[in-house]
Amino acid sequence: MLEGYHSPMLYEVPPLISLHAFESAARHGSFAAAAKELNITQSAISHRIRHLETHLGYSLFERSPRSLRLNDMGKAYLPSVRQAFNEIASSTSAIFGSLKRKTVTIRVPVTHAVLWLAPRLESFLNDHPDIDVRVGSALWPDITPGDTSDLEIRFGDGNWENSEIILLQQETAIPVCSRHHIDSYGQAKDLQELAARPRISTLGYDNLWLRLFRGIEVDTASNTNNIWVDTTLAALELAASGSRCAIVPKNLLETAAVASRLVPAIDAEVTMHEALYLLTPISKGQISPQAQLFKQWILDQA
Repeated sequence: MLEGYHSPMLYEVPPLISLHAFESAARHGSFAAAAKELNITQSAISHRIRHLETHLGYSLFERSPRSLRLNDMGKAYLPSVRQAFNEIASSTSAIFGSLKRKTVTIRVPVTHAVLWLAPRLESFLNDHPDIDVRVGSALWPDITPGDTSDLEIRFGDGNWENSEIILLQQETAIPVCSRHHIDSYGQAKDLQELAARPRISTLGYDNLWLRLFRGIEVDTASNTNNIWVDTTLAALELAASGSRCAIVPKNLLETAAVASRLVPAIDAEVTMHEALYLLTPISKGQISPQAQLFKQWILDQA
């Protein structure tokens, strides 16, 4: 028995195959039509419904040589049976996907899922209405395994095992700030002036500020209350809604929602050691046709 599961007196639940036959026959008003839908014989439908009526102790249909109608007990019982099947079908589709539809599962870092993939994804869905896309994200993809994914977009140095790796985009980082920052501090005239202002640093990319300010003397005492975050998405939001500067990948500033809230803090940029890559797990062997379509679409986008 599954852990945490307690049986709800199973002897009170009628056989599901009999309930299925009852719902189909009631919907069609015909044993023959129900048999065709369920791909069984008409006598099997009749037998299953008789079994259900015996189990319940009540007749559910008014039968005649030329017609089949629900009686009062059948009419009272049908809505509950239909609702139960609808709920099972709905939850099955929501969790596992429709058996008649194709699905692609892709893992993407949360920042790139929101700012890089999301603005583009609608075009793929419009071109392929029969394919569902499941997007999973992780803060630290190097730590969290992605074996359940068909494809993965990953930001890093490109040195990963057990995957076919394709470069999508090289990245440069630029310092950005809100217009509120410009109103409060004015436009920075040079890196020395920018270095004295409050900043936001992203874990994993904290060397970007150091590389930007390389060659100038930085007074770290004036920046003792800097903010550290674990995603670029958080850094962007904090910069857009406050008075601090962030240094972020330039390609993530393409979306209108971000571009309208942030401006370059100074005309300077840093070439990043990390880049955006597309990974295809080797362990899965040949990927599905729908995953191959999505893979080609991503390459076209990049």
